[in-house]
Amino acid sequence: MSIAPRTLLPAAALLISLALPTLTQAEDYDLVFDRPHEVGARYAVSGEAYINEEVHQRVNGETTEEQSSVSEVNMAGTLEVLVVNDAGGVSQFALTVGEYDIEINDEGIELQQDRRIIGGVEGGEATFRYENGDAIEGDLAELLDTLLDDFLDDHGDGGQSDEMMNLDGSKSPGDRWEMNHDYMVQQAIEDGELTLDPDQIESEVHFVGVNENNDFGIPMAVIEMSLRTEGFAFPTDGFPEWMEIKESYIELEAGGMLPIDPTSHQTRHENEFEMAFLATGEVPGQGVRVEVEVESNRGSALTVRELP
Repeated sequence: MSIAPRTLLPAAALLISLALPTLTQAEDYDLVFDRPHEVGARYAVSGEAYINEEVHQRVNGETTEEQSSVSEVNMAGTLEVLVVNDAGGVSQFALTVGEYDIEINDEGIELQQDRRIIGGVEGGEATFRYENGDAIEGDLAELLDTLLDDFLDDHGDGGQSDEMMNLDGSKSPGDRWEMNHDYMVQQAIEDGELTLDPDQIESEVHFVGVNENNDFGIPMAVIEMSLRTEGFAFPTDGFPEWMEIKESYIELEAGGMLPIDPTSHQTRHENEFEMAFLATGEVPGQGVRVEVEVESNRGSALTVRELP
C-alpha cells in the first residue's frame, strides 16, 4: 500500500458498514496484509474504479484555463500470477477480462478483442500492455492501476502494508491504533512523489471485528482505516522555481475484509482518496501573479476470490 497520488489518487468519507455476528472480544489475532503469491495462482477479480480531476488556472485573479477529466471502469475477469519476486510480491500478471464497461470523459472505451492484459512493474512503476505487446497508457492505464494497485509489488519487497499499517503485534476486535507515520514519510521520499510532514498526519486503523457469516465462507477480519494530512509538497521539478504550494491536503478512507487465515488471498476492499492543492507565484520581472488549483478524487472497490 502506498500513499502517493498515483496509488491513492482517490475522496473522503467511505467506510464499510457490514452486518457482523456476535464478536468474541477477548480473542487476539495476528493480522497480515502482505501475503506472498505463487506463480500460477489464479484469482477471480471483480470491481470498479474512478478518477475525477479538475485543474483551474488564474492569472492576476482571472480564470485563464480550466480542465477536467472523468473516467471510470467496471470490470470482472480472471487474473493469473506470472512472475513473483524473492519476497513473493507479484511482478507480472495476466488479466483475462470478461464483462467490462469503461468510460473516459463520456466516451466508451473498447479493449482489444482478446481482452488479455499484462500488468507488470518497470522502474518502480506499474505498466500495462496487451498480450500482443501494444502498450496501454494514459487514462486507461491510470484506471487499471487504481483498480489493481494491490496486486503489483512496485517496491519489490513483497508489499509494505503491514509496516505502514503498524501491525506490530496481535490485535483484538475493537482495537484502534495509528498508522506508522515515519514509515509513510520515508516511503513517500523514496517514491519521489511527495514530501510529507509527520506532525501533520492524522490516521486511525480500526479492527472492527471478525465476520464469520459472509459469502467467502471463511472468517474475515473487518478493517476500517482513515488518514488525513496537510502541508504536503511535490518535487520541485513539477513547478517553476517561482511557484510554491500554499495549501494542500490528502484524505483517505478505506475498509474491507481480510482473511484470518494468513495463507488465503480472498479479500474485499474499498477506498476513496481526495487530494487538493493550491500553487501560487509571481512571474519574475513581469508583475503577473499565477495561481493553479488542482483537485483529484479517486476510488476503487475490488473483490478477489481464489480459483483452483
